[in-house]
Amino acid sequence: MKASKRVIGALTHPVTLVPLAVALGLLIHHWTSPKPSENPPSLVARELAEAEPMSRSAAASTAPVEETEPPVILLPAPPSPAELPPLEPHGVPSGAPELASSGATVEAVTQPLPTLVEEIQGKELPDLQTLAPLNFREIWAYLMMGEENRWSQTSVVSDVFLFSLRLDETGHLSGKVRESSLVAARSRLGGGRRVRVHLVVASSGQKGLLHFVLDPRYGRRSDLVSRLAALVREHSLDGLQIDFESLRLEDRGHFIEWLGQLRAALPKGTIFSIALPARDRMREKDAFDYRHLANVADRFLIMVYDQHWKGGPPGSISGNEWHGRVVQYALSHFPSEKLVVGLPFYGRIWQLDRGARATRHTDLETLSQAPGFELKLDPEKGHRMQFRREVRFEGWFEDAASTHTKMSSAQQLGALNVGFWRLGQEDERVWQLLTLEQQ
Repeated sequence: MKASKRVIGALTHPVTLVPLAVALGLLIHHWTSPKPSENPPSLVARELAEAEPMSRSAAASTAPVEETEPPVILLPAPPSPAELPPLEPHGVPSGAPELASSGATVEAVTQPLPTLVEEIQGKELPDLQTLAPLNFREIWAYLMMGEENRWSQTSVVSDVFLFSLRLDETGHLSGKVRESSLVAARSRLGGGRRVRVHLVVASSGQKGLLHFVLDPRYGRRSDLVSRLAALVREHSLDGLQIDFESLRLEDRGHFIEWLGQLRAALPKGTIFSIALPARDRMREKDAFDYRHLANVADRFLIMVYDQHWKGGPPGSISGNEWHGRVVQYALSHFPSEKLVVGLPFYGRIWQLDRGARATRHTDLETLSQAPGFELKLDPEKGHRMQFRREVRFEGWFEDAASTHTKMSSAQQLGALNVGFWRLGQEDERVWQLLTLEQQ
């Protein structure tokens, strides 16, 4: 009797009753729930809605999904090129190179890529024999360390800039000077003379880090000056370049002061240069105001490229009209013998159709109509869908003829020196169009 009471007490105890009730509820739900059916794609959204119910307010909301949500899926195909609105000049976001805008509408190529390829293949390359080689006092070129095999034997270069050193999150130098790169660079001749070798220290899109490095309160900038001067001595470099492309206006004074300290610490005869973003006019609040920088270095390379950058709408890397304005403005602030007009060897490709992004639950009905649509319902991991769609791209590039046009324009405006970003990206025929001034 006592044993029976103990069993009944145990069964009726709350610790036992709660799990039993939960288990019974799950069994009832399983027996009464409808079995999954083979629904056509047009009913997928409804099935998903049943599998993952939404609140009334969420289901009725038409507010845009925040971009911080997990990127999920591609949206339906975009309108045809004829329906696309004209592209406006892009605004440059914080952390990107601050580039001048002409205020004119960008004329972008919207012709399908296969058609463009057929047209290019059906035409002969420009006849460079009609273009006269251009003579410059100095011809600079950048080289990524480790890419020496991409440096053309036909190149005509007076100065090579080895690109590998950056600032880490603590403000110290990150990267390594490869001895093999130095040896390869020193073994080259450009226009019959020895190529001078420079080292580049770069930082881009890191305004907060540069504030930490340049403001004397944090005790970093003196250490950086000492380390850079030691590197120049250690490797017997011909030059050092600073390429800091993002700077707070409040740090402009610290930057100029630090550049002066670094220049004074370098060995005698070192060519000290800075790379500067393109400008075609004066700006009221500009950390890279040319007027304040004209006396801080021996050379100034103006990056006359990225007129249309990777984060904005498609367009030319350096349009001729914009190029001319930038060069003319630079020459109004820097002596021609100190100015180096930086030109692009590279092209850029933009994806016109949006790729991975957040999507609404209400988009599922349309998405389910895409070719090859497949759906997997997974209550534990989340529901997965797959489908196919075409994606369009637009690209802009330079060749030897277009580069010659820009070099000729710069020369006519009074420029004596040119530079290129970067070796290994060029149309090699460009070297047929360059000669170095004899010393």
